[in-house]
Amino acid sequence: FFFYMFAAALSRRSVVVGVRGIRNYATLSYRDIVDISSSSKSSEKSSVSGEHLSGPAGRLFKQLSSYDDSLEMFGLLKTLKNAKHVQKEHFDFVMSKLSEQENYKELNDMKSMIADKKMVASVDTYNSLFSTLFSEISESGCDNAIDLWKEMKSNDVKPNETSYNLFIGGLASSSKRYSSKALDELLQMVDNGINPSSELCYKVFLP
Repeated sequence: FFFYMFAAALSRRSVVVGVRGIRNYATLSYRDIVDISSSSKSSEKSSVSGEHLSGPAGRLFKQLSSYDDSLEMFGLLKTLKNAKHVQKEHFDFVMSKLSEQENYKELNDMKSMIADKKMVASVDTYNSLFSTLFSEISESGCDNAIDLWKEMKSNDVKPNETSYNLFIGGLASSSKRYSSKALDELLQMVDNGINPSSELCYKVFLP
């Protein structure tokens, strides 16, 4: 039943530009598109490290790492945001911790700080925001996530496997209003050469 639904959905998705031209998904089986016999690519989790930072930048990263409370990290970095030794790694690290503790308002503030410093928001930055937005499934959270997804793409930040898992999984776990969007992005994920896990596919097709 699951494979039938996947194939039916793909039959509506007629084109994708590949290395050798246009592929017609309607002619392919589920196994041709998603290799369920092998594990999908390992999740591209954020691994923010400050090991390469030295001097004041290295000491700041070490101090941030010593805190347990992400809001305490946020307060320190906000105070020092204009200091020359504050690097992108500091923002990424604090944002990952804010995401773990579901502090969305502060995450948004951090994204604004990054923009003010003329730094480019990374995929890790957006993943932290998606993670927090979908921590409590709601229509407002889904709408904000869709706007954030559009912003990420408009800024030429390429979603990775973690991005797709968070975004598609979050939409699929919400109301049926977002089921079409979840399916579209699942197929786009395949188009971009990333095999969705069976778990993610079940979320989309069997909510």
